[in-house]
Amino acid sequence: MNKRILVLSDLHCGAVTGLTPPSKHTTELQATLWNLYKSWIDEFKPINVLCVNGDAIDGTGDRSGGTEQLTTDRLEQCEIAAECLMDTGAKQIHLIAGTPYHTGNAEDFERVIANKVSGQFHDRGFFNINGREFNFKHKIGSSGIPHGRLTPLAREILQNREWYLEGTEPKADVLIRSHVHYYEQIEHCGCLGFITAGLQALGSKYGARQCSGVVHFGILVIDVSDKGEIAWTSRKAAGTVQKTQSLTL
Repeated sequence: MNKRILVLSDLHCGAVTGLTPPSKHTTELQATLWNLYKSWIDEFKPINVLCVNGDAIDGTGDRSGGTEQLTTDRLEQCEIAAECLMDTGAKQIHLIAGTPYHTGNAEDFERVIANKVSGQFHDRGFFNINGREFNFKHKIGSSGIPHGRLTPLAREILQNREWYLEGTEPKADVLIRSHVHYYEQIEHCGCLGFITAGLQALGSKYGARQCSGVVHFGILVIDVSDKGEIAWTSRKAAGTVQKTQSLTL
């Protein structure tokens, strides 16, 4: 039978700008983000497989003294993330390990979320879906120039080919990375490669003060037919941000 895979990443639940279900809303921005997310999820139901490719929670926010957190309690953040994931109605749920700063250095809080949603936790994911090999890992390098953003993705595909020749990884038909909060897609060496958009709004201190490139809020949906044919759809937005102030001189 045909299989539909929903790929989410970088929810950063627990941050004020992270994905937040209605039961926890405290700002208009959170409601706006949720309504956009919910409309996309409802558009693509039913979902066979949900893969959350890292950074499901935001963590304690130590670098900003917790000033950007809805809650600094990571167990409560896991509850928030679980509520977001259960809303998808997915039959299978997989969570991939995210960035230790966000999801635990000594602990793997995404394992806690996996237990809450009857899912599975993985350091990285190798899944065969209707004969197609999927390769998931959270982290990928970034680039300070727009036309350089595809280079790390092509490198990941080529490195997978090297691992395959060493006999340690399946040869990926679809390779998915996240972490950098922008969407990119290429086809290279017989492999579809994706960098996924995040599910955190603009507006963090780090993003405002240290980043300049465009980022996206969005999801990725991949359909694999019973014959192994692959189709994909992305839904993304770049304008999910609180209004900025300007000064006329």
